[in-house]
Amino acid sequence: MSEDVDQREDLNPEITLEGSEDRRRIQHLHLVLTAASIESSIRHEGGRYLLVIPPLYFEQASLEIQTYLQEQEAALKIAAKTPVTTSHAKLGVLLYLITLLLMMYLQQATHFGEWIRTQGEMQTASLREGQWWRSITALTLHQDAAHLAGNLAMGAMYGWMVSQRLGAGLGWLSIITAGSLGNCVSGLLHSPGHTSLGASTAVFSALGILAADATLHRFTNHESRFRKWLPIISASVLLAWTGTGGPRTDVIAHLTGFTSGMLIGVLLCADFYLWPNFLRRRQLLCAAITLFSILIGWTLALLSSH
Repeated sequence: MSEDVDQREDLNPEITLEGSEDRRRIQHLHLVLTAASIESSIRHEGGRYLLVIPPLYFEQASLEIQTYLQEQEAALKIAAKTPVTTSHAKLGVLLYLITLLLMMYLQQATHFGEWIRTQGEMQTASLREGQWWRSITALTLHQDAAHLAGNLAMGAMYGWMVSQRLGAGLGWLSIITAGSLGNCVSGLLHSPGHTSLGASTAVFSALGILAADATLHRFTNHESRFRKWLPIISASVLLAWTGTGGPRTDVIAHLTGFTSGMLIGVLLCADFYLWPNFLRRRQLLCAAITLFSILIGWTLALLSSH
């Protein structure tokens, strides 16, 4: 970065703040100054791209660029210390598919299928009486084959994408946590006689996590105000398109699942939180907690029937 203060004379209308053969780098720094309301422009001279500014803004622009580069360097160091293994993403999706298909088989092809549904579905009255595990068990049950097929396809796709960002273990733990939280909130909002079931609350939780992650990424890139919120806008449109149709659709559960996903997405994807780094290094532990939460949920459902 140039620090030639002697260039800042009234005779010189502009001075060079930064020069590079990398056009994208100079364009990026130009956007940084634009976001900070500092006047600047780009010139191409002698095979190099120059970021030039009025002499009046030299100190302010220098400080802005220096601060930005330090933040970027710190972010890269954090990313280097918190590697995410995505090699198990396929296994996570496979376990998701197996779990839902197995529960559907038990519902449809066994003589205790009705008991499974009764004990595992979301019942607002039972939830308010303390049967919190229904918020988890209901995620594994479905009304029919068509209901199941939709959640298999969308859940596999969104789950894969979340796993690519957070790792398979932490990714599915965040989806199940947000989905069960969404069911709990939905249960508090519905009337006491309301019942529901299906993995769609968790599916839209995954969509919320992805929307939060993409939005946070855009905020760090100094984009325009509209572009910063574009991921959430797009996800909300997708939610409205796929999550509000049909007479049996639980719109409230979809909305609470999506909102819970965005909340957890902010907590897990923002670089200024340290504890997600601990979780990202323990993908196997997160995967075990995910499976255990489902098993303990159904164990409590079984015990509550006696």
